[in-house]
Amino acid sequence: MDMAGEKRIAASREDVWRALNDPEVLKASIPGCEELEKVSDTEFTSRITAKVGPIKAKFSGKVELSDINEPVSYRINGEGQGGVAGFAKGGASVFLDADGAEATVLRYQVEANVGGKLAQLGTRLIDSTASKLADKFFEQFSDTVAPTEAADDTPPAETPKAGGFMGKLMGRGKTTAAAPPTPEISAAADAPGLVVTQEGPIALLSFDRPEKRNAMTLAMWRRLAQEVRRLGADDSVRAIVLTGRHGDFCVGADISEFGEVRGTAEQTAAYEQAVEDGGIAIAEAPKPTIAAIEGYCIGGGLGLAVACDFRIAYPDATLFVPSAKMSIVYGVRETQNILVLVGLSQAKRLLFSGARVGAEESRQIGLIDRVARDPLNEARAVANSMAANAPLAIAGSKYILNGLALGKGGLDLERAHELITRASESDDYREGRAAFAERRKPDFKGR
Repeated sequence: MDMAGEKRIAASREDVWRALNDPEVLKASIPGCEELEKVSDTEFTSRITAKVGPIKAKFSGKVELSDINEPVSYRINGEGQGGVAGFAKGGASVFLDADGAEATVLRYQVEANVGGKLAQLGTRLIDSTASKLADKFFEQFSDTVAPTEAADDTPPAETPKAGGFMGKLMGRGKTTAAAPPTPEISAAADAPGLVVTQEGPIALLSFDRPEKRNAMTLAMWRRLAQEVRRLGADDSVRAIVLTGRHGDFCVGADISEFGEVRGTAEQTAAYEQAVEDGGIAIAEAPKPTIAAIEGYCIGGGLGLAVACDFRIAYPDATLFVPSAKMSIVYGVRETQNILVLVGLSQAKRLLFSGARVGAEESRQIGLIDRVARDPLNEARAVANSMAANAPLAIAGSKYILNGLALGKGGLDLERAHELITRASESDDYREGRAAFAERRKPDFKGR
């Protein structure tokens, strides 16, 4: 089987490289590793306990590093014998890309195969297990190299540390101070429960109704569309992150107010329009939009998440659409977004059954993009990776991609060509060419 992925680590490329060559860090990162002993500069012996389906076995073998290009890349190969269980072997090509002075993007490409009794378990189970083990290795490696500390109910700003293994490696134990709380720049009195804050080029749009698991009122739906459009027009904002406070993303509409705000056919139509406007505003925002999901993400809350460009969820997150259990037909735009992400059969399963799906299953079927222990910081990392790029190029690409995804009639070709022309005639285009020729980082202004 083959798979690939990437992980942003809040540590310099040199620090990450040292950790990738340290046996204690590798031992702490390899799932089930009981022993890892260095026998040369590039070789280790290992003993690992692993469980694949019903088979659990101890594997003894070796790990070898090759194709070393310090501090940019190397290949790590491993193989082990598990007695009657069979054998397992595989390798990973690892690449380190500096993301500023204090962060690194670790990219990996993994291949693995098994033999003996393990091979009889079936490709699907083996592939799923191998994928989980690879994800766990790189997640544990990231946590070992750059652990973070949480404070209060709100996920913190990224707080890289040089303690733990990295403190031992680098001979220091200094901890970077956590960022101060971000001031609220918008907390409308007419829509309590919806708060907008800004962290440099990133705008955070937070749902904040803990007593209702962040359920949306009619006032919040209306305010949501206004705020997203305002942020989309703000040149200081380069990306928008939607998140929920107090452990949940959003459980959709606040049904307790339906008697008041959906009591008549006219009110119901107005309510549905407000919900649709919120999703459309997110989908049509000219900036990247990212949903950082914890806890429950249900119904209309899931509709907001699938309207975003990217979705990152905590391992224990729960996503589902209960509309069939309430005799409600999910909105056309929300249904189309789910269909594009997961395909027809899975979309029918989600909508017909109201089945609850966890984060890992959601990732496997395409409903979310990534599982992370700190989805808000992962969302920040994704947003920051795009924030320095040309806004006009991103806006044009997003419009075209979304239009193509909507199918026949979803893309206005004249509008698409206008966006292409605008970008090619912009100051940013000239700045991009000049920066490339001068081998420097471009400074885009969005015009």
